Amino acid sequence: MDQFDALLVKAVAQARLGLDGDAITSLNRALRHDRVETRPTAFLSALALTGELGSRPRRPTSLLATLHRYLRIYDAAQASVAVRYAEQAIAAGDHPADAHLTIGIVHLKHNRRARALASFRAAVAAEPRHPIALVRAANLHGLRGDLPEKDRLMTAAFEVAPEDHWVAEALQAATQYLQRQPRDFRAAVWMATAFFNENQFVEVRDVLEPIVHHHKERNTYLLYGTALSRTGRVPEGIRWLEQSLELDADFWFTYYLIGVAWTYAGDYRAAIPKFEEALRRAGGWDMTETEYALKVAREMAPHQSARPAPAAR
Repeated sequence: MDQFDALLVKAVAQARLGLDGDAITSLNRALRHDRVETRPTAFLSALALTGELGSRPRRPTSLLATLHRYLRIYDAAQASVAVRYAEQAIAAGDHPADAHLTIGIVHLKHNRRARALASFRAAVAAEPRHPIALVRAANLHGLRGDLPEKDRLMTAAFEVAPEDHWVAEALQAATQYLQRQPRDFRAAVWMATAFFNENQFVEVRDVLEPIVHHHKERNTYLLYGTALSRTGRVPEGIRWLEQSLELDADFWFTYYLIGVAWTYAGDYRAAIPKFEEALRRAGGWDMTETEYALKVAREMAPHQSARPAPAAR
């Protein structure tokens, strides 16, 4: 197990020896757990180091970003300092993957998930073998329902660090869902997801049609319902999307998809509350597209005919 105090003291010692990369690695290992040090001396040594490094003419910006990310635990104002140092580190090429990771974690702590994912993906682009960035990105892809990408990133993390218990536990948690599903079902959902990402809705419908009635699973219902609504079977598609809410009533993306389906039915009045609910539940996701869809629906609703295209309510 990673012992926070030991890793923090180790990072301080490494930094004083000029081993900035090793110090960042030790800090990242400590900070990936939801705990802090137990000895005040460990905190004070890290605090003193941060002050010393910050006063140098040539500052180790990525290391300082990670240290201020640690201090953010005790002082929320340190988050902006961490981001500022991280941005300087990226510009200077100073351990950019770790700098992107720091920015992503700050976004995540403020529930800005879309920005966090972008930062974690940037960290992976800068260092494809960065296990923490891989796991963080994988977890956010899972929250978006992109299971194939989550599995790919988790597998990559495990290949990089097979003996790291934190990575192994993350991979095990990620695969629990997949292990509960038959192999043919899993393959079909992955194939449908790939088609969905390319807007090939006929293919999504055809892949899922033989299996969707036999497995109660939120993402499958979302894929299938959307595919139906985009291929001329709007009422049936909305029914499947509504059924997914019975499995998970909190997923904002479901409400967005239902709103879009209602617009395909020509019923903008019905779409408006769905878009509004998506925005209410979205947390930190980038909702630009949903906001635009809501704006259009509100503009179109007054001009809607008294009898819009039939759809399932």
